[in-house]
Amino acid sequence: MFSSVFESYNSNPSLLILEIKDKNQPEAEALAWLAVEKKETYDKCSDNTVNKASLNVTYQRLDRDTHHDKKGSFCAGYSRRTNTVSLTYSDPDSSSGAVFLDLPGFEGQRIGSYLMNVIVQWVQQWPEATVKSIKLASGQATHDNKKRRNRFYEQFGIVFNYIDEELSAGLSSPMLVKDLNTVDSWKQNIVEHNLIHFLENMLTSKESLVSKIDGLEKSNEYFTKERNKAEAAPIRWAIKTLYNKYALLSIVLVPLILAGWFFIK
Repeated sequence: MFSSVFESYNSNPSLLILEIKDKNQPEAEALAWLAVEKKETYDKCSDNTVNKASLNVTYQRLDRDTHHDKKGSFCAGYSRRTNTVSLTYSDPDSSSGAVFLDLPGFEGQRIGSYLMNVIVQWVQQWPEATVKSIKLASGQATHDNKKRRNRFYEQFGIVFNYIDEELSAGLSSPMLVKDLNTVDSWKQNIVEHNLIHFLENMLTSKESLVSKIDGLEKSNEYFTKERNKAEAAPIRWAIKTLYNKYALLSIVLVPLILAGWFFIK
């Protein structure tokens, strides 16, 4: 029997910055930056056991491009009543479903694998719980990305019973949380950055750029003045420039020439 007294609380949200690189050129500059926030909610019984829990992992692309969708979320949930977890919904008692990554242009860059891995790691708090079935529909994937979609789930140990030879639709087989796999393939082209360190680096880079811009502005001001002088009095400016350029050389050469002359003499 469950206690009739429940306590609900939210854990402190955690926020990371993801540096996304091209998986085919991981040494190149970043393709995009994502902010990822993880929020956990727990309903506990009076004996401190978890009655229900949910996880919401939101992501948002950090740039000034307004032509594409830039945010979305992955969800998971746990129910003690049915001893089940859902990898796709915050409420395990809801219907079966799948996950979707709304970042056009970044398909296959392991962003979905990173987010689902966060989900799989979280549900491992309940290793004996049953994983709610995931339902794949034929309309969820085109012929080109169907294999990638199926491989996405299969890397976590999820096995599907497909209803057609094209493997375009089906339902995942019953399994326990402890049989799920975590993955680290995302580490090949995705780098996690602590938010504080990321902001510190941004401020340092900004200060460096401001210093460089200040130096360029001073140089531009100097050369502008010199150009104006040259245009106003070209002969005088040329003589002064040559004098400044070779003055030091003459200070060094004249004593050497005089010393040589006296030596020869």
